[in-house]
Amino acid sequence: MKRFLGIATLITLLSSISSQAQEKTGWAIKASINPGTTVIGGGHFVLGGGIGIEKTLNDQFTATLNSGYTHYFSYHTNAAIVTPTFSYFGDIEKDLELIPIKAGLNYFVNKQVYIGVDAGIGIETNGNSSFVYSPAIGIAMTRGIDLSVKYEDYTGYARSGQVALRLGYRFGL
Repeated sequence: MKRFLGIATLITLLSSISSQAQEKTGWAIKASINPGTTVIGGGHFVLGGGIGIEKTLNDQFTATLNSGYTHYFSYHTNAAIVTPTFSYFGDIEKDLELIPIKAGLNYFVNKQVYIGVDAGIGIETNGNSSFVYSPAIGIAMTRGIDLSVKYEDYTGYARSGQVALRLGYRFGL
């Protein structure tokens, strides 16, 4: 929780010192990288990336549709980490790889700071699927840079809740 509050404070400070936000008009393509950590289960490293489209609805709302790839690293991935084993489904100990497909809405509190939520389906690379949701708070900065902190959880997988820093770029069309 302290990490989340620290990152949220940093985002707020960045929004106050950055110059004008990029003008939001029409359609845009967004790409991002999302490093994070699980909230429960020993802090597993999570790395994801995504691409999506965004439609500006008005001065305060944008709608999004995105997909990507999320990889939860198990303790077995890095032999240098000596800690208890982490399990997603009871006794299965492995990395977890998911492809999220989500739709969402962002509400801009001012020209830069937004609160957003995405929801959809997460498809595991072996075919299993789960509902996924992801609330976020972020800053749309100048020149298309987008920084946010998000919580993401796949409801079909125990201990999959993660806090991630989203480093994105917005390409206006």
